[in-house]
Amino acid sequence: GNKLKIFDMEMQIFTPATVLVDNVSYSKWLSVNKLVVVMDKSVYHWCLEGKDKLTEIFELPPTLRAGQINNYQVDRTGKWLLLNYGVIGNEDVGVTLVRDIEKKSNRIFKGFVAAFASIKFGNNHGPSNLLIIASCRDNCQTISIQELGDPPVGNEPFQSRAMNLIFPSITQSEIPVCLQISEKLGLLYVITNHSCLCVCDIESTTCLYMKRLGDVKTLDATLDVSSDGILTVDDKGQVLSINLNPEDVIPYIINSIRKPMLARKLAGRWNLRGAENLFMEEFTQLFDRGEYLEAAKVAVSAPKGILRTVETIQKFQECIPMSTTAIAFYFNTLLSQGKLNCQESLALSKRLIQTGKTQALENWLKQDKLQYSQELAELIRPTNVVTALSVYLTVQAYEKAMECILEMENDALAQYDDKVLNLCYSNRLFESLACYLMKRCSFELWTKVLSNGSEWKEQLAKLLLSVICKRQHQTEEVTVAIRALIAANLSDEVISIVEKLIAENVTYAENKSLQNLLILTAMKVRHHRLMHYIVTLHCYDHIDIATIATTNQFHAEAMAVLKKVNDRSTAIRILIKNDPSLRYAYLFAEYCQTPAIWSILAQAQLDSDLIKEAIDSYIKANDSSAYNKVVAKARKCNNHQ
Repeated sequence: GNKLKIFDMEMQIFTPATVLVDNVSYSKWLSVNKLVVVMDKSVYHWCLEGKDKLTEIFELPPTLRAGQINNYQVDRTGKWLLLNYGVIGNEDVGVTLVRDIEKKSNRIFKGFVAAFASIKFGNNHGPSNLLIIASCRDNCQTISIQELGDPPVGNEPFQSRAMNLIFPSITQSEIPVCLQISEKLGLLYVITNHSCLCVCDIESTTCLYMKRLGDVKTLDATLDVSSDGILTVDDKGQVLSINLNPEDVIPYIINSIRKPMLARKLAGRWNLRGAENLFMEEFTQLFDRGEYLEAAKVAVSAPKGILRTVETIQKFQECIPMSTTAIAFYFNTLLSQGKLNCQESLALSKRLIQTGKTQALENWLKQDKLQYSQELAELIRPTNVVTALSVYLTVQAYEKAMECILEMENDALAQYDDKVLNLCYSNRLFESLACYLMKRCSFELWTKVLSNGSEWKEQLAKLLLSVICKRQHQTEEVTVAIRALIAANLSDEVISIVEKLIAENVTYAENKSLQNLLILTAMKVRHHRLMHYIVTLHCYDHIDIATIATTNQFHAEAMAVLKKVNDRSTAIRILIKNDPSLRYAYLFAEYCQTPAIWSILAQAQLDSDLIKEAIDSYIKANDSSAYNKVVAKARKCNNHQ
């Protein structure tokens, strides 16, 4: 018996064969995975997916089982089927079967070619579902158009209509053989057996163009989805591309067909130039008569936005009594038809903000009814920085977006960390990133950023000084940033930044935290500058710095620090604790030249078995209170001198 196999072009293999119950008279792909197969007695759909690949759709009437099939089609709703025959038996009559799937009933129409069309007309909410049939009698072709089933909710019923086409035929047997529909343009293309082409507007049932394609016989045609024209193939092997010239079609309808109102309607539908004067004249007439809503509709429908201008908006705003709501009519009409352009979006947004209707503005933005622009974001920014941020991001004004983020309260920023990092990394917004990190004042976030590689570290470090000075950040924000740089092993950069902040910016000149960080960092990487910082700076934690200095064997520097300390007793004890030789403690005592300091040094010397030095210090202190301890220590050490 007959078998059906599909060859997979991508995999280069055949699918498993499906055994067919009868001879195949017609087949056609309905979609990427569904095929129609018409056999002698029934119509089947065959699916690539699923278990039941071959499904019977309906049984053919006996009178149509010997016909030559031209076309099979399923409408967009999936409720109607069309099977078109050009020849029945030996008769060249043309018959179209239309099946109502829900009612399981058939209707037979005379016609050589037929097709479904789904087209939106006028102000209807949705497309009308149409059946178009081309028939022929006495060299006169008739195109009949009718709506299938009930109209969709919100649609005006489509009134059935027909038009006659008389071709300048060279024979008496001119019959339609090809019918293609452009749903986008609302056009139908009919080609006869002697290659006479007719292009018609479906809504007005008007023939727009008629011409013979040559001394050839057109075999078939298909819609060219790239241009909404058609591609034809003829008996000489030629493939022709036929489509409308957008620059000439409207002037052609006005000057050659002499139907200016049709030209106006098609120019609006197809968004083509050529009928500008017609739209402008109609708009002006309606406006002057006070028919503002109708004038607004004309402005909206005019092609290429020729009337959607600042001048039109001003005309509604300035030339109309304040008691009217014409400008509202205008904007509502625009919004009902689609999205506003840039000028309209700015005008409407300004109006809503001025009247306090910011919620309405938010709603239009959420519905994507406004054209985003940097100017729109600037307009919104004073009243809603979050919404302005969204607009800036959409129009890729990333630096402005970062400014919005920096205007927000710190508590509202959790949620933006990852977004900001990605934004700044992708667009190399190092300064914006530095500003954000300063505002966030998060050591953890700083650490995360500085771990991304040397490029980010170096760029941020270079910009940090200017960022701090430009925005006069709080001390805590600066301190956190400096600590993070230190943790990221950017000590040299830290010294350069902090040194300049202290030396050149009065805000940070006497900042204790920064002076501490500068001195401590110098202990790690710039020993030669350490003494300079200790001597020239004054607003650091002297005791803590001195203690750390002696711990790290910077005894001379520690003594320089301690010379600035009023509590000399504490100072010398720091030097004693971390210097077993007591050399710098002795030098400090000599610097102080006070009995109390000499006594503290003498006790330390005695504890270190430096008996002679201890006695000298006690003498300088004029302190004999430790006489017995000195004698006991001398005896113990067998030192009788």
